[in-house]
Amino acid sequence: MDTAESADKPASFILMSGRQVIGTVITGVIVGLLSWGLALLLDTYVFKTLFCHSMMTTQCQDAPQYAAMTASLLAAAAGIFALVKLQVFRPLLVGLASVIGLWGLMNVMTTLSWQISALLFVGLFAVSYLLFAWVARLRSFGLSVIIMVVLVVAVRFVLNS
Repeated sequence: MDTAESADKPASFILMSGRQVIGTVITGVIVGLLSWGLALLLDTYVFKTLFCHSMMTTQCQDAPQYAAMTASLLAAAAGIFALVKLQVFRPLLVGLASVIGLWGLMNVMTTLSWQISALLFVGLFAVSYLLFAWVARLRSFGLSVIIMVVLVVAVRFVLNS
């Protein structure tokens, strides 16, 4: 009787293949690099050109933040698309949790050299994508969202402290 009951009861986690795990980490690396690179390019060639006619404006001082936000959203869209192609479970949830958790990361990295900043971006996005993809495997959507919210709050707390 025990085997019949356990056969009917679905597993509490959706299985994730090795290809999906490696693909998720690679996607996180690419999204981190894309987010970092786009933020620098957008800041230099778009937002400073638009907002910095006079260096004393508040908009000019906020140009790097605008660039980082825009780059994060564009990179997250590319990451979600890549996760869909990899058939990762709940890719939108993974992408949103990663973007919200790492929002404002560029502001934290301003005092570091560009090499260290790029490595940290790549590493943090890779870990973030893997962590949130791992949590998204829970069959219970509500429990998955609750755990992701707790993790996002924890990440935000660490980044802001």
